[in-house]
Amino acid sequence: MQTAITKRRGRKVVQSNQLTEAAYSLTRDQKRILYLCMSKMPNVPEGEPITHDGKFSITVAEYAEIYDLPSSAASQDIRAALSRFRGKEVTIYRPEFDDGDDKGYDAYPWLVKRSVRPSIGVYEISINQELMPLMAGLRRNFTVYDIIEVNSITNPLVMRLYETLCQFRGNRSEGTITLAVEWIRERYQLPASYNRMPDFRKRFLDVAIQEINTKSPLRVSVTEKKTGRSITHLEFKFTDTERKKAIGKTPEPEGQSTEPGSPYEL
Repeated sequence: MQTAITKRRGRKVVQSNQLTEAAYSLTRDQKRILYLCMSKMPNVPEGEPITHDGKFSITVAEYAEIYDLPSSAASQDIRAALSRFRGKEVTIYRPEFDDGDDKGYDAYPWLVKRSVRPSIGVYEISINQELMPLMAGLRRNFTVYDIIEVNSITNPLVMRLYETLCQFRGNRSEGTITLAVEWIRERYQLPASYNRMPDFRKRFLDVAIQEINTKSPLRVSVTEKKTGRSITHLEFKFTDTERKKAIGKTPEPEGQSTEPGSPYEL
């Protein structure tokens, strides 16, 4: 698996940390469509306005190649995912507008248009232009990962955790981040059936650690932290096996400002 990841790198997904920390719920295939679109986002020269109209074309062939699927399965996945985007929103929290426990936020629909062209194997989507500043022209406070790092992950909640870990990875080979359990439930929009800690652990946490450790370059461990008698926080320690080998070869990015191995809390 590591050979495949190294061999096929080159399609970067870059997103604002605001988007990484947003609240939303998408399926695996909806996430995969967005990954593919964001990996196609053109560079915006510093100081230039973001003029991208949010329109993207996805072919069955490229989707099948990226996600290692037969064409028939790729076509079915794309069509089903697009049909379920109706009514889907992403919530960006605006703490500067909080009033006590009443949170300030902006909510956006993901898509404004979706076009299906099965006779030529092409699907066209228009991502909400209001979201373009969260996907293009980013110089700081961004999350970056290669699409190949997530192409084998099948659980969309695990995809969200992986993105959160990448937010604090930068170009470093290891790090530590502490997440509040309630923050994870809110931002990843976990089902109510995960509210009990044993269910949260069995259905989300254990699955996430297993998938990330076997299907990505990260190796992750987690420690549960208590406040009083209740488990309220999770401390994740991660190591990037590929960057561990290449340490010192790549300059650090201007994204999330971190120090190697230092803890961060959300």
